[in-house]
Amino acid sequence: MKIISILEIMLCLLLGQICIWFQSNGQFKWDFMKNNTFLVSLIGGTITSLLFIKGTALAYVVFSGKVWPSRLIGFGIGIIAFAFLSFFILGETLEPKTVFCLILSLLIVVIQVFF
Repeated sequence: MKIISILEIMLCLLLGQICIWFQSNGQFKWDFMKNNTFLVSLIGGTITSLLFIKGTALAYVVFSGKVWPSRLIGFGIGIIAFAFLSFFILGETLEPKTVFCLILSLLIVVIQVFF
């Protein structure tokens, strides 16, 4: 079923985006990540890469051999995940321009999935 495959794609890309957020921004919250960048990049990079590779491969099949849908879905999900993780973990506020960009990102995902 196509909807299950799309949800699986979105889950892989979301988890990949979450991993890359922690890998890149964890240094601002936790000293371990700040002081062990090589270890963080080695472990986090492997997991992140596997998630993105799996999500992209699934999307390539589901979207009939096209790579743009996975890139745009990943981008939109990444913006949304980044905003929420930055808000909840780092305490950054959601300014009006950020909220507007989140809405646009959601629209990008909806357009790629439903059109």
